[in-house]
Amino acid sequence: MLMGYSKELRSEKEAIIEINPTYGISEEKMAKMLLESIQNATSDAQIKSLIESKVEANNVLLATEKFLIQNDEIMTEAEKSEIRRLANQLTSHVTADNKNNIETSMKLLNEFASPIAQRAMDSLIQHSLQGKNIYP
Repeated sequence: MLMGYSKELRSEKEAIIEINPTYGISEEKMAKMLLESIQNATSDAQIKSLIESKVEANNVLLATEKFLIQNDEIMTEAEKSEIRRLANQLTSHVTADNKNNIETSMKLLNEFASPIAQRAMDSLIQHSLQGKNIYP
């Protein structure tokens, strides 16, 4: 439904125009759809938040696999094993559809891997600068 209002400036006559479609959605159906959208807003937001967490977790898992491959020689077997255990735990939480568990698992994985990532970055920088004089 579309409504418009007009006023002629010289005669000051006013007109209100209402356009109703002859096909499509009735006013009752539009009102019902609006009411349902309001009623489902909270659950829709929760579903969206879960999906966003799952996407982020899957990106973390892909980055973790890449990190394990690229930095194999700087990690101990215990570190590799713990990263894999934490990644597997995150994978199981992603499939279980629990946003809080997903976020907790991502946090644990990131906290454990951060010092190792720092060590990997230091190693990469040291390797890149090896044999180069940075002072003139």
